[in-house]
Amino acid sequence: QSPTEEQTSALNFFAAQAAIALENAQLHQETEHRARELQALWEVGQAVALKLDLDDLATTLAERLHAVIQADDCCLVLYDRESDEIVTVGQSLPAGAGCPPNRSLICADVARTAISSSQVATRSGEPEHPSTDAPPDNYASVAERGADAEASNVLSVPMTLRGQTMGSICLFKQGGPFQNDDIRFVSALAGVTAIAIENARSYAKERRIADTLQSSFLPGRDFSG
Repeated sequence: QSPTEEQTSALNFFAAQAAIALENAQLHQETEHRARELQALWEVGQAVALKLDLDDLATTLAERLHAVIQADDCCLVLYDRESDEIVTVGQSLPAGAGCPPNRSLICADVARTAISSSQVATRSGEPEHPSTDAPPDNYASVAERGADAEASNVLSVPMTLRGQTMGSICLFKQGGPFQNDDIRFVSALAGVTAIAIENARSYAKERRIADTLQSSFLPGRDFSG
């Protein structure tokens, strides 16, 4: 039996109301997601901005990003233009846990690509087989979850200050690739981190100068030449 005109009108009305309700629910979900993202960005930014020691800053950033992005590992690398070398200054692995050699090489390669191009670099590749050295604490569960059967993914976001790239934030995880939200979040934090690193470097330089001046005025030194 064909629907009557009244029934068709009612169905069209309810369909329109359902579409509006679904759209509102989706907007509400997106708003909540953005709010959580901004809150996490604020918390990580505050934690980074309060650090003046470079190693402490890098380690704090790596640990916070490791938790927010839910990556298996996160590290901060700096680029030395004089030696053309990339140096890791902070990592989220537990104390005493060494980064697997294969992972270290892949991350360094992707980081160099991001630094040289000043653009976000990603790479997906073969599964990373667990090291023969048993990792401590919760990292032992990575192999138990069958991580050797999942593809490895690397994300490297350059840190740029005054038009010059000083390094990058690198994240590594097994399984699915990094999402656009992950890239946007880390990219938003990269600028803050670059400023914090510059402040930490300036603080370290000023402290060295102060220590040198203080030691030169200590009693007991022979200034006779």
